[in-house]
Amino acid sequence: MNASTIFTTVFPIVVAILTIYFNNVFSERAKKLDFFRNKKHEHIPYLYKEVNVILNQTRTLTSGKVHFNLPNPKTPFFQVAKYLADKGFEQDEIDWAEELWEKDYARLKSSLQISYKDILITDLLNRVQSLDEYFLSVELYLEDGISEILKQILNKSKEILFHEHLIHWLDEEDQNSKLYKSNKTDRDKKMESLPSLLSDFTLKCKVYLRKSKDLKLKRK
Repeated sequence: MNASTIFTTVFPIVVAILTIYFNNVFSERAKKLDFFRNKKHEHIPYLYKEVNVILNQTRTLTSGKVHFNLPNPKTPFFQVAKYLADKGFEQDEIDWAEELWEKDYARLKSSLQISYKDILITDLLNRVQSLDEYFLSVELYLEDGISEILKQILNKSKEILFHEHLIHWLDEEDQNSKLYKSNKTDRDKKMESLPSLLSDFTLKCKVYLRKSKDLKLKRK
């Protein structure tokens, strides 16, 4: 069998195999694209709900209304240890708390109050980051107007929480420093921009859902 015969015989088979392969690849991609397009009605309400949760918690953290209730000093420490673990304290902090439990309750309560707010800030930053990652995974299937506003909200939320983290750890004697004042000013300016961004985001989400006749937005 000469080269020409081999080529004539084999080439159509190769073409057929490649055709089947690429048809399967493109078909699979098309299915995924259709899936995400059809899931828009799930992405929008979820993003909206999470944005509202994040902004509400951000307002609470920056308002100074965070309270930490340490159990009564007569409470057995094994119950206190479980309570602290449930609140997100690390084991080394719980061990330290046990040392002070019967020695200096007032000092312990004050220190844990400071640490607790730091836990809340870190947890909220992690929630913002998780939403950011989710948003990136579905951004291609969202309208540009919704995506742009959501990017601004997420970025400003991160910046506000970073400012709050630094402000929180500055001692009272540092509150007259340029570092404290500049961070507080920047935080407050960014906080002022959030209501209008949320309003625009809400409006665009509602317009999209109205056009697509999907479920109404819900806050949680």
